[in-house]
Formats: sequence, C-alpha cells, structure tokens
Amino acid sequence: MSVLMELEILVPCCFFLVALIKFLYDYLWVPLRIQHMMNSQGIKGPPYNFIHGNNKQVTKMRMEAMSKPMALSHDIFPKVQPHIYTWINKYGKNFLYWNGVRAELVISEPELAKEVLKNSEKAFPKRTPTIYGRKLLGNGLVFIEGEKWAKHRKLANYAFHGESLKNMTPAIIASVETMMKKWKGQEGKEIEVFHEFRLLTSEVISRTAFGSNYLEGEKIFDMLKKLSIILGRNIFKTKIPFINKIWKTADLLESEKLEKGIHDCVLEIVKKRENKFVSGEVDGFGNDFLGLLVNAYHDLNDKSMLSMEDLVDECKTFYFAGQETVNSLLAWTILLIAIHGDCDIFGNQNPYPEGIAKLKIMTMIINETLRLYSQPSGMMRKVEKEVRLGKLVLPANIDLQIASIAFHYNPQLWGDDVHLFKPERFAEGIAKATNYNAAAFFPFGLGPRSCVGMTFATTEAKIALSMILQRYSFTLSPTYVHSPISPLTLQPQHGIQFLYDYLWVPLSIQHMLNSQGIKGPPYRFIHGNNKEIIKMRKEAMSKPKALTHDHICTPGSKNMNFVYWNGIRAEVVISEPELVKEVLKNSENVFPKAKPSIYVSKLLGNGLATIDGEKWVKHRKLTNYAFHGESLKNMTPAVIASVETMLKRWKGQEGKEIEVYQEFRLLTSEVISRTAFGSNYLEGEKIFAMLNKLSIIMGRNLFNTKIPLISFDSNFLGLLINAYHDSDENNRLSLEDLVGECKTFYWTGHDTVNALLAWVLLLFAIHGDWQEKARREMTMIIYETLRLYGATNGLPRKVAREVQVGKLVLPANIDLLIARAALHHDPQLWGDDLVILVVPCSLLLIALIKFLYDYLWVPLSIQHMLNSQGIKGPPYRFIHGNNKEIIKMRKEAMSKPKALTHDMFIKLQPHTHSWIKEYGKNFVYWNGVRAELVISEAELVKEVMKNSLNVFPKAKPSVYVSNLLGNGLVMIEGEKWVKHRKLTNNVFHGESLKNMTPAVIASVETMLEKWKGKEGNEIEVYQEFRLLTSEVISRTAFGSSYLEGEKIFAMLNKLSIIMSRNLFNAKIPLISMLWKPADLLESERLANEIQDCVMKIVQKREDRVVNGEADSFGNDFLGLLVNAYHNLDDKNRLSMEDLVAECKTFYVAGQETVNALLAWIVLLLAIHKDWQEKARREVIEVFGNQNPDSDGISKLKIITMIIYETLRLYGPTNGLPRRVARKVQVGKLVLPANINLLIAKAALHHDPQLWGDDVHLFKPERFANGIAKATNYNAAAFFPFGLGPRFCVGMTFATTETKIALSMILQRYSFTLSPAYVHSPVHIVNLRPEHGIQVILESLHNGTSEFRIKRTKMSALTDLVILVPFCFFLVVLIKFLYDYLWVPLRIQHLLNSQGIKGPPYKFIHGNNHEVTKMKKEALSKPLGLTDDIFPRVQPHIYTWINRYGRNYLYWNGIRPELVISEPELVKEVLKNSENTFPKKKPSIFFSKLLGNGLVLLEGEKWVKHRKVANHVFHGERLKNMTPAVIASVETMLEKWKGQEGKEIEVFQEFRLLTSEVISRTAFGSSYLEGEKIFAMLKELSIIMSRNNFKTRIPLINKVWKPVDMLKSEELAKGIQDCVMKIVKKREDKVVNGEADSFGNDFLGLLVNAYHDSNENNRLSVEDLVDECKTFYFAGQETVNSLLAWIVLLLAAHGDWQDKARREVIDIFSNRNPDSEGISKLKTITMIIYETLRLYGPSNGLQRSVTREVQLGKLVLPANIDILVQNIALHHDPHQWGDDVHLFKPERFEEGIAKATNYNAAAFFPFGLGPRSCVGMSFAITETKVALSMILQRYTINLSPAYVHSPMPILAIRPQHGIQVILKSLHNNA
Repeated sequence: MSVLMELEILVPCCFFLVALIKFLYDYLWVPLRIQHMMNSQGIKGPPYNFIHGNNKQVTKMRMEAMSKPMALSHDIFPKVQPHIYTWINKYGKNFLYWNGVRAELVISEPELAKEVLKNSEKAFPKRTPTIYGRKLLGNGLVFIEGEKWAKHRKLANYAFHGESLKNMTPAIIASVETMMKKWKGQEGKEIEVFHEFRLLTSEVISRTAFGSNYLEGEKIFDMLKKLSIILGRNIFKTKIPFINKIWKTADLLESEKLEKGIHDCVLEIVKKRENKFVSGEVDGFGNDFLGLLVNAYHDLNDKSMLSMEDLVDECKTFYFAGQETVNSLLAWTILLIAIHGDCDIFGNQNPYPEGIAKLKIMTMIINETLRLYSQPSGMMRKVEKEVRLGKLVLPANIDLQIASIAFHYNPQLWGDDVHLFKPERFAEGIAKATNYNAAAFFPFGLGPRSCVGMTFATTEAKIALSMILQRYSFTLSPTYVHSPISPLTLQPQHGIQFLYDYLWVPLSIQHMLNSQGIKGPPYRFIHGNNKEIIKMRKEAMSKPKALTHDHICTPGSKNMNFVYWNGIRAEVVISEPELVKEVLKNSENVFPKAKPSIYVSKLLGNGLATIDGEKWVKHRKLTNYAFHGESLKNMTPAVIASVETMLKRWKGQEGKEIEVYQEFRLLTSEVISRTAFGSNYLEGEKIFAMLNKLSIIMGRNLFNTKIPLISFDSNFLGLLINAYHDSDENNRLSLEDLVGECKTFYWTGHDTVNALLAWVLLLFAIHGDWQEKARREMTMIIYETLRLYGATNGLPRKVAREVQVGKLVLPANIDLLIARAALHHDPQLWGDDLVILVVPCSLLLIALIKFLYDYLWVPLSIQHMLNSQGIKGPPYRFIHGNNKEIIKMRKEAMSKPKALTHDMFIKLQPHTHSWIKEYGKNFVYWNGVRAELVISEAELVKEVMKNSLNVFPKAKPSVYVSNLLGNGLVMIEGEKWVKHRKLTNNVFHGESLKNMTPAVIASVETMLEKWKGKEGNEIEVYQEFRLLTSEVISRTAFGSSYLEGEKIFAMLNKLSIIMSRNLFNAKIPLISMLWKPADLLESERLANEIQDCVMKIVQKREDRVVNGEADSFGNDFLGLLVNAYHNLDDKNRLSMEDLVAECKTFYVAGQETVNALLAWIVLLLAIHKDWQEKARREVIEVFGNQNPDSDGISKLKIITMIIYETLRLYGPTNGLPRRVARKVQVGKLVLPANINLLIAKAALHHDPQLWGDDVHLFKPERFANGIAKATNYNAAAFFPFGLGPRFCVGMTFATTETKIALSMILQRYSFTLSPAYVHSPVHIVNLRPEHGIQVILESLHNGTSEFRIKRTKMSALTDLVILVPFCFFLVVLIKFLYDYLWVPLRIQHLLNSQGIKGPPYKFIHGNNHEVTKMKKEALSKPLGLTDDIFPRVQPHIYTWINRYGRNYLYWNGIRPELVISEPELVKEVLKNSENTFPKKKPSIFFSKLLGNGLVLLEGEKWVKHRKVANHVFHGERLKNMTPAVIASVETMLEKWKGQEGKEIEVFQEFRLLTSEVISRTAFGSSYLEGEKIFAMLKELSIIMSRNNFKTRIPLINKVWKPVDMLKSEELAKGIQDCVMKIVKKREDKVVNGEADSFGNDFLGLLVNAYHDSNENNRLSVEDLVDECKTFYFAGQETVNSLLAWIVLLLAAHGDWQDKARREVIDIFSNRNPDSEGISKLKTITMIIYETLRLYGPSNGLQRSVTREVQLGKLVLPANIDILVQNIALHHDPHQWGDDVHLFKPERFEEGIAKATNYNAAAFFPFGLGPRSCVGMSFAITETKVALSMILQRYTINLSPAYVHSPMPILAIRPQHGIQVILKSLHNNA
C-alpha cells in the first residue's frame, strides 16, 4: 500500500515537473535563445517579456496612436502601425519582436523581402494562421501550401484570367450603374462612400464569381465582417498557456458560431447551383468561380477533386478578399482624387476592355493609392527549419513579417516626398518608379504567392472610378475625419463623406439638348459660361457707343434658340415666336417662375414677381384690385399733383441742362408713394435709396458663380457663415440670426471696451498715485472702474410663466430689469466712501479672496483630491507649505557627523527619506503653495518619464535656476527643444566623441604632470577634477581653455550655491513683487556678467571668420551654436539668449557632472582596494602603458561596472522635476493640473526592494551582465542620466571622459584614503563632497607597486557563479546527456552488434583528439620518395582499417562517421538510386568556403544547377575553351624562358596557370581580376582544414566565436563582394549596350539564370555567388594538384616522361595541341589516371543517413554520416595487386574498366554515380594541354631540394612545393 501511495504522489509530481520544464522551455528558454541568436547577428528589438512578449506594448502604442487626432495627411505609417514605425526607427530596418512567445522578424530591407517572397527553395512557407484567421478564411488559397495550393491556384487563375475578366465587365458596369441610380437626387448632399462601395463590391463579387447578387450573399458578408472585427481585436491578445485549452473566450465562441453560419449559407448557394443542374435548367455548373469549384467538388479524379471544406473555404476567401480589397481601394482613391483635383474620363460611353487598358492616368492614381493606403500589416511567412536569409541565419519556428507599409513609405526608395500623393511617380510604369526594385512596391504581394485577383481588383476599380468620374465631381465633406485604421485591410474609421455635384447633371442636360439641335457654349466646371458673359459685357460697356438704337446685345448668342450656363444652371434662351407664345401662355402650369437669386429675393422679397401657385393667385387678386380701372381714375389727381411739383422745380431752369433720369426718379418715387402707400417720397426716401443699392448689387452679381462649400475661416463671422450654410437644419442659422449676431458683436465688441478704456484713463488722470501702482498691478483698478462706470445700467429679462421670486409671485409675459447701476452705487453695500475712494473695501475683499483662493483653497483641494486616492503626505502649512520642516530636517541631517557609509539618501534627502517611510513610495508635500508629488514607484516613474502624450513637461524653473542655466536645453520644451537637441546630438554623437578623445587625454596628462612629485602626499582630488573637467569642456565644446573660461566657471559656481540655499525659501505674496532679496540681486548680476563673458568668446570666434583666420565658425559645440545664431532660416536660427543659455548649460553640466563622478569613484576605489586592483588589471590588459583609445574604451567592462555603481550610490541629481500640464491619469491616480512631480531618483537607486538588502554596499558586480540584468529589466530602477526622450544628451561624453581619466590615473598611481577625509556629501546642483576628498597617491613605478602588478597579473581568475533554476538546469542537463552520451552509445551499440567495430566513443570529443594526434605524428615524420602516401595523409583511417576492417565506425565529436571501403557498399551509396544517402550537411567552415553550391545541393535545386553546369562543360564548349587554355599555358611558358637549368617550383606555377584558365574559360576575366578571390579561398581552405577535427563545445560555440570563425566570416563576405563586382561589371556591359547578352560562359549562364523571368529556373544572389565560389575553387584546386603530382612522377620516372613526350611529338609535332589530337593522347591519359589513383584530388566522399536504411546487410540508424574513402580503395592491394604503391601507368593501357576488373568502385577520382564531378572532362583536357606543351619544350628533372611531403587540405597538396629543374629541348645546338 505504501508503494502505491508513493506512486500516487510521485507520478503527479513527475508529471507536474515535466509540464513545468516543458512550459519553461517553450515560454522562456526558446524565446531567450532565439533572441540571443538574432541579437548576435545584429538583429535587435524590444526585449521578450514572459508569456506576453511585446503584445502589451503593441496594444498600448496602437491605442495611443488611434486616440490622437490626425491631420489630413498621407503619412499614416505612425498611426496604423505605430509599433513597427517606432521599432524600425529605434532598432533598424529589420528587427525582432514577440507576439506572445512567437518571434516575429519584421523585414523592411528590399533584398531580404525579395528573397523571402520569391521563396525559390520553399524555405519560407505561409505562416500558420491564428484560430480567428482560420475561421475567417478557412484553409483557402491564402493559407495552403504545396500541391494543394497549386491545384487551388490553377482553379482561381482560370476564373480570373484575361478572357474571363472581359466577360465580367458587363456585370461590373451593371453593378456600378445600380449604385449611381441610387445617387441620383443626392447631388450636393453628403454621401458616405466607404459604405456605398462596400455594397458595390459585394454585389460585383457576388455577380462575377458566384453568379448571384448581394442580397443572396448579404448574410455571408455581414458574418465575414463580424469575424474580421473579432480577428482584428485579437491580433495582439496573448494566449495564456493551458487556460486557452480548457476555457473558450466569448470571441472564440462567437467566431465558431459565425463560422458555422457562413458554412451553412455557402452550402445553400452551392446546393442551389447543383439543383439547377440536376433539374435540367442548366447544362453544367457554370464557368464562374463557384461553377469551377463545384465542378472540382464533383470531379472523379482524386487528384483534382475538392473536398466540401475546401469548397467552402475558397468561397469564404473570395467573398471576403473580393469585396474587402476593392472596397478599400475605391474609397481611398476617391478620397485622394477629391483632395487633389480632377482626372481624365471615357467621354460619355461606359468603359470597355480595350479602353480600360489605355487608362494610364487612372493606373498611376491607383498605383499611388495602393502605395499610400495599401494593407499595412504586410505579408507573413514562417521559418520551418534553420535557413540562411541574406547574411542572417534564421532559427526554426520564427515568423517573418514583410512590412509592406515600411517599403511603401521608405524615403530612401521613394524620395523625400514619400508622404505626398504624386501619381506621376508611376508615369513610366512601376519598374521605373521603383528603380527596378521589385521589393519597393508590392501591394498585391510578390513572387509565386502574389494575389490571384490583382487584375480583377484593378479592373473593377478602374470601371467604377471611370463611371463615377464621367458623371460626378466630388468634394470632401467638412464632416470627414481622417482616421485610417487597419483591422485587416486599411479602412477609414469614420467612413469617407463626400458631396457630389456640378458635373453629371450639366453634362447630361447638355447632351440631351445637343441631340435635339439646341447648341450653345459648352459647360465649364462650376462656373458655366459666367466668366465668358462677364468678359463680353465688360468689353461691350468699355467701347464708345454711337447714338444708335441698336442697343440689344446677346452675349454668346448663336441661333434663335440656344442653351448657356449660369453657373451650373442651364438657361435655354428662346427667341422663336411660337415657342415664346407656348411658354408664356403656360396653359398647363409647366413653366412656373424661375427661382429668384438671393439678391432678387432681397430686392423683391417673396412677392408677386417671384411667387407661384395659390399664393400668386392670392397676391394677384390683391394687386388687381388696387390697379383696376376705377382705382386708376382715383389715382390720377395724385399723379398730376406729383408732376406739377416737379415742374415747379423746373421753373427758371429754361436754357440750362437738366438730368431728367434723376428727376423722373424723384417723380415716380413720389407717385408710387402717394398712390400705393398713401405717403410721400420723403417718408419713403430711405427705402428707395436702399432698394436702389440692392438693385445695383443684384446687377453686379447677376453672373457671379456660387462656389460650393467654400471655407469661411474660423473667426466669428466665419463660424456664423458656416452655420448659415449648415446642411443640418438643427444647426443652421437663419439670415436674420446671422445679421443679429453681427450687429451685436460689432456693437458690444467696440463700444464696451471703448468706454472702459476711456473711464480708466479719466480715473488715472484724477488719481496719479494709482497711475503709478497700475504699472505693477492692474486688476483692482479695472474692477473699480467697472463698478463706478459699468457698461450697462441694467439687465432686461422676461417672465415666461407665472413664478415665485422671493415672496413675490410674478405673472407670465412681463419684463424684468435688473438695475445693476443702483446696486453698484448702493452705500449700504459699499460704504460711505463709495464715490470718494477709488479703491474701496470691496476691492480689498476681492484681493483677499484671490489670495485665500491661491494660498489656501487650491492647496487644500489638491491635498484632499490626492488624499482620497491614497496619496498622503505632510499637511499643507499656510503660505510656507512644508518648507520650514524641510529646512529643519536638512540642517539636522547635515549637522550630525556622518560615518563612512554609502547610505546617503537619509542625509541628502532627509525629508524624502522620512516621508517615504511614513507615507509610502508616492507622497505629496508642499514647496510653498506648490504641490510636489514625489514618485518612487518604478511603473509610475516610467510612465511619467516616457511622457508619450506630452502631459508631463519640465517643471517651471525657479528664478535662480533660470539665472544659472537660462532657457537652455534642460528647461525648454516642444519644437524649440527638438531644434536645440538636434544641435547637441550633432556634437555628442559617436564620431565626434572619437575626435574629442585626444583633447581629453591631453587635459588629463596636464593634470597628471602636476601630480608628479606628490607621491606619498595628500592630494584633494575634487578640486583637481574640477580644474580637469573645466579644461576638458572648454577644449572639446568651446575650443578654448579653462583659463579663458575661468571667470565663467567661478560665477556659475557662485550661482549654483545661491540656487541651492534658496531651494526651499517660500515666496511671500506681494512682498516678492515689491522687494528683491540680496541673493536675487546677486544672481541677476552674475547672470549678466556670465552673458558678457560668453559674448566675448562668441565675438572672438566671429572675428576669426571675419578676419579670414578661419573658414567657418567650427564644428565644436560653440561653432554649431554660432552657426545657428547666424542662420538665415528663421526656423533654425538661435537667438542671442538661446546661444548664451546653451553655453551656460553645457559649461555647468559638462564640468559639474564629470567632476563629481570622478571624485566619488576615486573615493570608492580608495576604500575598496580589491576593485581598484581589478580595474587596474583591466586597464593594463586593454591599454598596457599606452594612452586610452576609442576601441579600447568600449572594452572596459569592469570600469563600466564601477561607474554604474558609483552613479547609483552617488548619482549626479537626487530627482527629476516635472509638472502636470493638464488633468491626467497616471497608473490608477488622477492628477490635477498645475502640480509638480518629483521623480525621487535617489529613493529608487537606494531601494532595497529593487536592489536587495545590500543596496547600500558598493558592489559593482551587480552590473556584470549590464544594466538591464542588474535592474531585472526595470528601466525605472536606474536612470542616473534621465529616462525617456529627455535623457541627458552628454551621457556618453561624460562616461567616456570618466573612463579616460580613470584609466590614465590607474595606469600610473594607486591611491588610499587620507585619514583627514571627512565624509560629508552635500547637494549643490549635483552631489559634492562638502570638504573635498583627500587621498594619498602612490606611484606604480617603484618596486612595491611593480610587485603588486606582477602579483595582480599572476592571480587566478575569479570563479563565476551562475545561478540557474533547478528545473531549467535539469532540462539542459538531460538534453545534453541525451545528445552527447545516450545517442552516441546507442548508435555504437547498434553497429557493434552488426559487426561494425571502431575506436570507442569519448565523451563530447569523440575520436577527434586521437585523429589530431595521429595526423600530427604522421606529418612530422619524414617520408621517403614513395607513392605509398595513405599512412601519411589519412593515418587514422589507414590505422583503423587495418585494425577494425574495411568498414568501421569512428566519432567526429558526437557525430558518428561510418567509413566504408568495401566496393559493393561504395557503389550502393554513391549511386544512391533511392535518394537515401544525400550529401552530408557541411561544416560551418566548409559552407563559408563553397557556400550552398553544386557540391552540396540536393533535389530539384541540384538538378537545376547541374543543368547549367552541364551546359558549360559539354564537348562542344570544351573545344571552344581550348584556345584560352593554350594561351594561358603559353603565358606561363613565356615566363619560364631563361629559367632553364634553374630550380622552379611548379606547384605555385600551376596555381597561377589554373587560376588564369578557370578565370578565362568560366568567368571571361583573368587571374588578376580574380586574384583576391583565389587568395581568400586559399585562406578559407586552410582554416577549414585545421578545424576539421576540432570539437564544437556545446553552448560555448553559441555565445563565443573563435578567431577562425570570425576570420572565415570576414573572408566569405569579402569573396561575395568581389564576385558581385564581377557580376555587376557583366550586367553593366549589357545595360550600357557594350554587349548584347550576358555571355555563354559559366558566369554568363549564371547571370542569365539570375535574371530569368521563370521562377522555376531563376537563381538567387546567394546561389550565383556560391556557384562562382565552387567553380573558382574546384576549377583551380583540382587541376593545380593533378599537374603538380604528374610532373613529380614524370621527373621521378624518366622512362614515362620520354614515352609521353614521344606521344605528344608524334601527334602534335611542334604545334599547339588541338581537340582532335588531345583525344588521341593514350599514354598521357594512362599517366593522368595513375596519378589520380596515387594522388587523388579528394580525401573522400561524404554522405549522410537521414532515416533508418539498409546498406548491404547492414541496418544503419538515422543521423549518422558515411565516409567513402577513395584513397583506401585506390591503395587497396586486393584491388590493384601487390604493386599498388608503385607508379605503373600501364595498368590503364586497356582502359579503366579493364584496370579495375570492371569494378566501378575501385577507381573513382571524380566521384561515382549521378553526383560525379561535372568538370572532370574539363580538368583532364586542361591537364593534357598543359602537359603536352611542357613536354614539347622541356625535360623535367627532380631538384635535390625537393622534400616529399604530401598533405591533405581538401585536395592532396605538396606541403613544401615541388621543385624541379627544367632543361630546354631546343638548346642542343
């Protein structure tokens, strides 16, 4: 029972442990490993956060971006993808971030994007979709891979190819026409086009692809839309492990429900289609997309058949993509056209396919829209196995995101106008626009997976846009809010609102009338013909007119009846009598009065002349009655009387001129007044005058065009006019309202202020004493003037209904007047002096209330508000706040003696320390009346310091701080800060810092020179460092010296002391305004003097330029400031105040910060001698006795740790002040506006919760792994130089200066603390030692110090203690033991049991130590002139074959290598008929040497590359190469002339020859052009060789790269660059027209394949480079060795040399070799074969076993390597006889087959089977040509100096070369 109970406990515990280990492995180890791997390759990014990755940061950024309003700009990248935009700017074009635990590598580098998307090796498949992505689009065309994708793509291609698109055009046109029918009557009204286009595109895709309509698929579209919204909001939600498996979220449940609903709806549509076919209504399922899918579903061929799930998923994909893509594209295109004007259209016809293809401008607009507003998230791919991308090695199981928006918005690709809408970019096509860079623009994807519906989408967009543009123009509605969002596609968050008008209606009317013969001037957009009419009228009126009665002028008249355009209103002019009669009779009331213009309405109102219908009848009846016969008779006397009045006036005017028009004007006015209105002209004179003016206005506005929706500005009048034109009746103002408001504000805005100013001046004139007081304060006087001389005497109101007021009951409809003047002059309210005194008690009361409000109410309300949120603190004290308490606490703390401890917080900030303990990490205290919220909670600190919403600006500085630092970089905000920061960044960036290093070193040397002779004496280092840092900042930033700036430093020091002692002095109200304390006067004086001193330095710099002593103001900080001061651009110009302020800032900060830092470091190192010794050791190791340099400074790890720890304990500032600009939420706190925040930096740096219980100890080792690790990745735990965008710009300068000074001191001196030192840090601007720091120096150049240095150098390294959690260690240990012990032992046992023996496996190293030892021994022994080289070149294989048999197992590290030299097994492996023995994965060094070229490739890629190589090295091509080979040999032989009888080293000679041959024949160049490549390949081959049997130690290789690895990477990069130069040269020849093609040699074929348009045949850049490396190396190395060994053998065997020569002379005589003769060289061939047998070009052929397989009788496990040792077979006496080690070419007299007894595996120098060397024939031909030409000219004898020492470096080479003596055959005479 106990056993069972133990098992019951043990099993769950074990299960839990395994689960925990798996969890930590997946969620911690894997992410951190990937992050480290990518970081080591230069790919940075935000750090991985446990489980969530960076999802929280992404979500926050997106929310912030969406919450901010956006101007109407096309720079949408920061809004729609803020995280990618931010991180690209921060980490570079390619960066890594974390979507939960999934690594996402974001790529925005064009070459990498092309490589990923072209995916030529299928290494980058589509990313596995999220669960929501799967529910939205299913397993459709977007997500599937492989053969299934090919099958589905074929269907889609068929549906959307050219002919099918033509057939779809009518359906698209019909859908657009339906939409535009709905728009009729909407002209001038607002319409939301995004929704309209949503319906349109839904209808189009339904008709064209599914043979239905929108109504039938409406439910599907709605559900897809909901699903897309769910997907969008879950993109960056983290899946919590385990929880997601047992609990489904609401979104997941909803998505499952929607998915099922879509599935059912699609099946209904499919069923409907099937039923039509079954019932015989149609012959087939149709040729549209749905029809093709249903056909495939019913296909009898399994390979072509679609499942029901496939069918539904494809429908979902095309329903969604076919609608969503075009919807967004149309909406954004319309928006851009509306903003940027008109476009060309089709005339009046509907679009047709041929015309669509000609729409060049439309295409340009669509392309530019796709660039600016394409799908922003980009394309997702994944990495399934470790793969190389460019220079990066990507681990398996990471995702790739091709950030298309980053490419489309990249100014390097598109220029500085990248954010502007400029369709003209595409005027010459996409290729020219992108500068032939395919990865610059790919809205529909790139490579084989580009969108199948691309042409359909653009065609649909062109048709819809064309038809809209034919009929409408459109204007952007004022209600449109620009807010692009990207749930999936890019959509306008609030839609896109337009107003359509002014084009379609006029054009349709014009067309209709023209077709009936009514012509006229053509319609002009908006204005009609008004401009022409006005011009004609002006011309007519300007010409003098004869006294003629021909006064009629009809501008623009063409016929009796014509049409012209009064704006957008058609005016048909009729002058044909019959038509006139018909119109005017208007028998059927079809010709009512034209609607009057606004001016006519003003003139005549809505009167008889303008009204119609019953109203007209009513008014006409009235007028008829007034003007009928009897009434007219009664009017006659009045008319007569009026005329008589006029005539009386004329008496006496006889013979004089009289203007009758004006006279009759008066007469008729009088008549109408009398007769119609019963009055006279005088009474109506004003009306007539105004009517006259109105008529003139009406006349001049007759042909003025009303511009639609003109903007009326944002002033009061503008707002009124906008409201007057508002389309919403609820918001619209009537004209009466508008006029009323204008009158009101004209009057009150003028009269009120006018009167107030006048009365104030009167009172000033009377009361002179108050005139003087007013110069300081005005408010009271204004209030008193308003009381005495108020603007109005009363306020009128009315009573709308009966109401009680006090005891009164007031009835409805009476008016009230508030007698304000009576109240203002009531002595009962104001006292008896109300009229006599100007400043009565009431004003004193106002001042008192204001004072109490500011000094009591506001502080108490803020205190209450914060207290209610849990923020406590010392209570507010009236006026002084807590300043008195603070001063008292500080005095007490400073008065107490201080032990030598680093717990400084309690002494320097006693109030903060005390109140944090009492009230918590965040508390509020009162600096006078100003609330100071002290924050020491890390998360709140980060939020405040990052200040993403700009709500926490710098706190307003005190007057003393302003005098000290001015309005410099430390204090300024906004754009001004950006401008100043840009200047300073330019000074303190990396390159500038390097240039400053000599000046810093020189300054330190000056200081150290002064220290000479002070050894053993006390020295006060704070003062010494004060002079040093003053000198350094003067030299580096101001190009001067300490002496020149001494006065400035002294005054700044005084100012800082004044500022410090006034830090907590309260300002007493009023008194501060009237009286300045001594400190303030002194600080102002010092500030003025500093300004004068700075200006002298500036003047000096300016004078040097003026006098010609200097060409510019300089590149130092002062030079840049003076340049900016003289800048002609106002935006970039600095004022004199700015210049002086920045100088003060950098004089103070540049000196003060480093001064204190150096002093405290020396103190700490004097106390902690062990760290002083460690620091010194590091300095001596890095620099020796040399001065520091920039490269070494960056390596000072221990010094850096010491600096960080010093900054933590003795930071330059105690806190960072900020203020709250507006009410804002921080964490859970709601902070009111206008309070200050103090980031208690000292509290955070001394917080034991952040740093541990040893927080007050000096322990630099905290920072051994960097700041991030030391702070546990909490940025707010340590920020000595600030945090967020406002961090100190001079941080790097300060730490660099410190490192240099400290290094140079430690090189020369050791130091101990003086007994006189008193530990008393004080805070004056920064943290200083009150009484200085006294140390005793000891020179390191005496005996004692030398001994210490030696002892230091000899001391052992400190043991590293790595704390790894137990579970994590266990996983690593188990994995390690499994890989490095269990697997090897298991394989060894398995093969041993089958009779395969071998040396036993040694832990980790395998047999590498033994192999290395054997090889060293073999190469160290001298070798006689024998051809038995096997024991020397492969001693381990020779030994173990003899010991364990022909086939045996040995261990290359942990990798088992099965060596086989049994011919039958060799044949089976090399023929590899079932592809079971692929090439072995190369070592990293081998990959660097040959890349992934022909030697290493497998599968289809190998076939493709082999085909190219075969084409180059086939028979006919070889013949063509012969002349180049001959020419190269002739060049070599020409060099040999004169060398006869002398020793010559042929291996090197043949090296140059073979390099020249391969360069000419394969690459069309020369050895000199490729010399650098050959040299680097040689060096790489040596590196590879010496690393062949080096064991890779686990983990160490991942974190540390040996020298050989670094060197090999450098060489590989160098080779790639050289090859690409050669390729570029070849390409340039074609581009420049120097050549018609890339050529037919090997390089030409490669470049052709690189540019091949067929992706199946195309080579990548890496492929091209790798093949070049392969052929450069193999084409040179193989023949080089072969020729050298042949010459050796012929020199040793003179008989065979003579035979060979005779044969050559018999065939060629003295001629150069030719192709026909070469094939007849039998003896030469025999010699070559025998040489290849004895000195074969390779050390063996390697294969691998990827799965368990049978080889002969052996069963081989997976993951072992096979080594076919051809040297063993070539030197096997069983195969070749006892004379196997002798040079006997006659073996091959009857050919290879007979020589090997027809055993193919006995001789295979160039491989065997399909993978045999492609260049074999070329190598042998080249050898024959070279050998023949040498033998024709020379006899060869071996030099006595030759030492026989073959050694294997890939091929077998002569270790010391081959020295021979040549004898010319032509010197016999």
